[in-house]
Amino acid sequence: MRAINIFFFLSLILLQGCTTIEVAKEVTKATNSVKKSIENIVSKEKSSSQEVKIEKAENNEIEEEKEKIKSEKKKERIAKINQTKITTLNLDLKTFDQIKRILGQPSLIRVDGNTKTIRFDTMNCRLFVYFNTNDKVMKSQYYEIRNINGNLVEKKEKIKKCYQELEKVT
Repeated sequence: MRAINIFFFLSLILLQGCTTIEVAKEVTKATNSVKKSIENIVSKEKSSSQEVKIEKAENNEIEEEKEKIKSEKKKERIAKINQTKITTLNLDLKTFDQIKRILGQPSLIRVDGNTKTIRFDTMNCRLFVYFNTNDKVMKSQYYEIRNINGNLVEKKEKIKKCYQELEKVT
């Protein structure tokens, strides 16, 4: 009888020990799972904060570019106004044939959508004249003088020099 009691007691201890090991394994698995979940959440928060920083930087760059574009457009408008004040040639609302009689054969004629562009080249300047092709009678809508690099000519002396070169060509 004593042997049976001792056997029964040892088998209970053995069964409880196995159960404790299984529980420990499950607890370890759960702990690892929770740890991975927390790491994922933290990494997502870090990446989202980095994305926010990147978006802010991009927005700042975009705003700077917009300001640059606005200032360049303003400079071009001012230069265009100066060019028309200084000009000795009046090309506003002239037909293609009239401009051709005044300045001669253009160096380039280009039709792009609703716009026809003609270009007259000199040694230092390019005169661009723009027409709207949708008009019944195509008359010049806009003209500008640019240097050989394509930049708008802004200085009064250079504008006068360009017009003198254009007049020599004709």
